[in-house]
Amino acid sequence: MMTYLIITVLLLCVLAAAVNNFRTVQLKRMAHTLNLRYDKQVDSVLLPDSSSKAQFFNRGLHQFYHVLTFRDPGAFVRVCEDRIFSSPLDKTPLYTYTLVTAELTKGNFTPFVLMPRTLNQIPGSNLPPELANRYQLTAPENFILPPTVAGFLKAHASCYVECTPSALIYCEFNTVPVAQLQPLRFRALQLLKELVKKPQPATQTVQAAVTPIKPLTDAELQAQILLKLQSASPTISSPANSAGGRYMYGVILLILLSGMLFLAWYALQHWVAR
Repeated sequence: MMTYLIITVLLLCVLAAAVNNFRTVQLKRMAHTLNLRYDKQVDSVLLPDSSSKAQFFNRGLHQFYHVLTFRDPGAFVRVCEDRIFSSPLDKTPLYTYTLVTAELTKGNFTPFVLMPRTLNQIPGSNLPPELANRYQLTAPENFILPPTVAGFLKAHASCYVECTPSALIYCEFNTVPVAQLQPLRFRALQLLKELVKKPQPATQTVQAAVTPIKPLTDAELQAQILLKLQSASPTISSPANSAGGRYMYGVILLILLSGMLFLAWYALQHWVAR
């Protein structure tokens, strides 16, 4: 009997190793196809400042495996396997979840934590009634979940959503198959898009009042240069000024001719006679 038990345990270990290796191959193939970065293990999936502010990482010891890094517009997104241990001495994790994190490259969030409500927690007043029975929201007093986010939460299974000023953490409390990693990332990006702070109305009004400066085309630039050159050139003379100028030229010409005639007469009278 003991022999069969040992053989069964060994077979399970071999099967688990084979499944894990098969997942690794799938992830590497996915990373190669989509031109992603794949890391077998990383120390952190967020920048140190964001990681230190995230409450999610304060519970237990987190180790991140099979990390895919996406470069989405406005954020670096990482999808990974998060193994949570109760202490560094544990060999087996308490939980293993597929985790999505997004580090913003522009914009910011209002910090908050949304997690499933436990039975001993009183429903909060900062959520719609349909969500207050399922979730607990810890956020600034004036924070309200956007309607699209509330609709998202109503339509999906329980999840964990946390925002630091510059990062988002999203977890559905399960391990997602490789084929479902992209849909999971898209769900996280949908939340990210709705939760990034929008410009204030006053700012929008000021911006609308200012006429945007459009870059000049080559033709417009050449026209402006020509206009400036024309404005800098001498003023064209009027007809009266032109006639006056010709009169002066005539007088000067007569004076010159008279001088030449006088010189010729003088030469004939004095030089040639001698």
